[in-house]
Amino acid sequence: MHTLIAFFARRAVAANGLMLVIVVLGCWSLWHAQREILPRMLQDGFTITTRASSPSLERHENVCLALEQVLSNKNTAIESLHSLYSARQCTLIAQLPYGSPMEQAIDNAKQLMNTVKLPADFSPVDIQRHENSVMISRISIGAQTHPEMLHNAARQLKTLLNAKGLEDVRLRDRYQPEVDIRVDPQALIIYQLPFAQLSDQLEHALEPLRDLPPTALMQQLAATRIQLPGTQGEIPLADIALLERTVAPLDGLTKVDDNPAATVSVYQDNFHSIDTIAARVDEAIFELQQQLPDTYDVKLIQDNSQIFYNRTGILQDNAIAGLMLVFLVLFLFMRIRLAFWVTVGIPVAFLGAFITLWMLGYSINMVSTFALLLVLGMVVDDAIIVGESIDREQHLTTSDDELSAVIKGAVDVYRPVLFATLTTIVSFAPLAFLPGAEGRLIGQIPWVVIATLAFSLVECLLILPAHLRHRSANTRSPRLCDRPHWLTERLLKRFTYDIYQPVLVKGLAWRYLLITLFFATLVLVFSQVASGRITVQWLSNIESEVATATVTVAPQDRLAYLPKLTQQLEKSALKLQEELNTETGHQEVRHVRAHIPIDSNTGYVYLTLASGQDRRYSGALIDERWQSQTGLLKHAVDVQFSSRFQTSTDGFWLQLFSTDKQQLQQASDALLQQLSSLKGVSQVQSSLQNTQADWRLILPSADAAASQELLASASTPPIAENELLIKMGYWLKGQTLRQSGANDDHDALAVTLTLADHSPAQLLQLPVDQGRHVLPFHAIADVLPADKAEQVTRSDGRYTGLISAKLQTQILTTDSLYHDVFDQWLPTIQAEFPDVEWHIGGLKGSQRKLSERLMSGFGIALMVIFLLTAWLFRSWSQPILILTAVPFGMLGAIAGHALLGYPLTVWSIAGMLAVSGIVVNDNMVLIYSINARHQSGEPTVVAVVNACTDRLRPILLTSITTFVGLLPIMSERSWDAQFLVPMAIATGFGVLLATAVSLLLIPAVYLVVADLSGRQTNNCATTTDSLS
Repeated sequence: MHTLIAFFARRAVAANGLMLVIVVLGCWSLWHAQREILPRMLQDGFTITTRASSPSLERHENVCLALEQVLSNKNTAIESLHSLYSARQCTLIAQLPYGSPMEQAIDNAKQLMNTVKLPADFSPVDIQRHENSVMISRISIGAQTHPEMLHNAARQLKTLLNAKGLEDVRLRDRYQPEVDIRVDPQALIIYQLPFAQLSDQLEHALEPLRDLPPTALMQQLAATRIQLPGTQGEIPLADIALLERTVAPLDGLTKVDDNPAATVSVYQDNFHSIDTIAARVDEAIFELQQQLPDTYDVKLIQDNSQIFYNRTGILQDNAIAGLMLVFLVLFLFMRIRLAFWVTVGIPVAFLGAFITLWMLGYSINMVSTFALLLVLGMVVDDAIIVGESIDREQHLTTSDDELSAVIKGAVDVYRPVLFATLTTIVSFAPLAFLPGAEGRLIGQIPWVVIATLAFSLVECLLILPAHLRHRSANTRSPRLCDRPHWLTERLLKRFTYDIYQPVLVKGLAWRYLLITLFFATLVLVFSQVASGRITVQWLSNIESEVATATVTVAPQDRLAYLPKLTQQLEKSALKLQEELNTETGHQEVRHVRAHIPIDSNTGYVYLTLASGQDRRYSGALIDERWQSQTGLLKHAVDVQFSSRFQTSTDGFWLQLFSTDKQQLQQASDALLQQLSSLKGVSQVQSSLQNTQADWRLILPSADAAASQELLASASTPPIAENELLIKMGYWLKGQTLRQSGANDDHDALAVTLTLADHSPAQLLQLPVDQGRHVLPFHAIADVLPADKAEQVTRSDGRYTGLISAKLQTQILTTDSLYHDVFDQWLPTIQAEFPDVEWHIGGLKGSQRKLSERLMSGFGIALMVIFLLTAWLFRSWSQPILILTAVPFGMLGAIAGHALLGYPLTVWSIAGMLAVSGIVVNDNMVLIYSINARHQSGEPTVVAVVNACTDRLRPILLTSITTFVGLLPIMSERSWDAQFLVPMAIATGFGVLLATAVSLLLIPAVYLVVADLSGRQTNNCATTTDSLS
């Protein structure tokens, strides 16, 4: 390393060339990097989907179980496998271990799926990789007109956007033209015409009519001659059925600002930046407005590109402010020339980080921008240590060979600087492997920090010495620009020798008392956290620009109550919009969108809010006022209001598992009963309660004394022998005879055949073709009303149900409820239902997984740091001494949160983990300096005091630059950036307190170690005279 440092120090052209390469490549990488609001997170997993043409819960269950068995037995790469099946489809969700080869796993799954023979009426399996697409724009087209016209206008906008090169454009709120043939079941009974024979004849009749428009198609179908069984002849279809042209919603019903609307969403692709997409969307909207009548209202109701620029703009402004503050501090503590070249290292290191991000395929987003802001103060630490060492050697040398002094100054400190950077990298590394969505967001921070610190190391050891090889000609009389530094130097010297050194000597004399006070304070503060006096809100409340309200009803109440309740939410939202906009004098709430998805028992209302820096009210306050404005929603089983990406963890979630459906249901019912009896607990729900009305089919068995009961859509094993039940599903749900053009690019037309009457009396009389005979249905089976599960969920081969409840935390806290459940209730339930297992679900479960991974990562990081410092110092005791400062960095982080009134979040914990490596750096360099002095012959106490006195300036400087670099984001008041503030507080205040630890506690602990090792330590009261 000595040779490499000397090579670049002697050849300024090589050093400047290296810097130029980093700058040019960094600028190129920055220009070509993708820009996103938040990183697109490829989740390690894939989804498999298939569905039958006839609705059937049990048939989908059988298929799901078959696919699940093949995947779980033969695909060892899958970490967890979840199955969800309903009457309409079967879905398998496979999760892979972090970092698994995704393409290989998907190819393997495809090969396994090809070995499973599906029933003839099931669609081929569809395998999709998990990916969170990032929406850039949502455009609304509203008008008081026919839904089909709105859909056509939306398709027109999609065509314009595609023509401008935007590929990922998705139509929402689509409508499909239908010709509905509603056959009279009484006519089928009279003519003894089986439903299946009628559908076969109509499918054959439709073949030559494919290209006809809907009206002509209806006329031709009405005149189609239907062949009746036996010698009854033919009759026109119109005699036994009513033909009607309808428009069926494919996605649901939507209103925007109280008008029926269709929406179009534009997503980020791999070929266009955010600003390009936003500009082309604006162009397409303008062109569509010119083409449509004035009665159409075309508007941009969600512009995430503006969110990106607002949020990254906030961080860039804070970064510029932090950079100026860092330079100001360096200017005060250093000569202007040294301060300038140290500051130049910051953008060079940042540009180097952009090269790394581009090579790794990462984007420029809010998280990566924050990471640069976080590392802003740290990145100058290495340069400060190297620059200070070079500057000191230049002023100590008596010869004219300044180059040798520069090389010696850099070489003297490169080992502690190198190891200090490595310890910081190690402390950040565990953040790259956190689970969950929030863990993935945090996971981008360490890569930015590591890349920045790596290039900072290159800059301070290979480039900075060449820039400092010539010093100012006049060092005795300060120039005008150096006078602030000269004044600061005098004040710092007076502080060092008149205040700090006497306090240090006194503290070392009473070192055991000093250590006791420090650790007593540590215990006191951590006890405040454990007792709950310092708020811990593990998952952070990330503000969104969209506030969402959801209302859920029982499945059987979907048609009767869901539209009314959603409309009530919408009206309260419109009223709140008017109130807030009047109060603030601007558009605090810009748009109101209501949506009821097809076949769903949940309705949604969205408020598009002003950007965080333009908004006067927080999302939490808007949620509260909206909920108050709405009032009680009768017949709703659940109502939620949230303007955050993550909901609160102040609730109860428990996931139950069992291979026995009956035991799972009984255990769930027992737990629900106990939860419902508690005060402070409301909205107690179980996913196993979600049922819907259906029919039960009773088939006679081979044994006349027994009968087998199956649901109407059930299957009798094996799957191939269920033709009767498939027909039953068609009678109840209808049959699609023709599905043409079912995509976004042209008109879609469906022809459906349904029964006009689903009553049991009619169903029992329907004729069924049994080979050579046509028998009434009641001669084969019976039909009774029944409830069946809306959806069944399995996880890793077991049935599962989620128990949830809301808590009034002033009456009953989340932790106390979990304590009661785990200590009292669940042991009793397991004794009664031994096959049932459980774990904490919901956000509380995510919190536990995240905390476990953080703690394990923290332990590994400390172990690696310990080994690195042991290698550097060739000692086992001194690494322990250095790591003594780690908990005090956490103490500073906690104190900072309490002082500024912020709760501790996962971002705070991540900041504490990161600050652990930072606080080790000062101690490492300090101990290195003490050892060097002691080895040169100084007594232990003198070496400690002299080394601390010498290191006071760089320790203060590195700590102050780190703190002031983060000061702008710590004082940021924009709602958009609030979730990032805790990590900045943890890092900034952790470093500040660690400074006091490095300057007072570590010297005292060093002497205690010397006491225990038997080394002579002079009476500290008599050491002052021998200090240099």
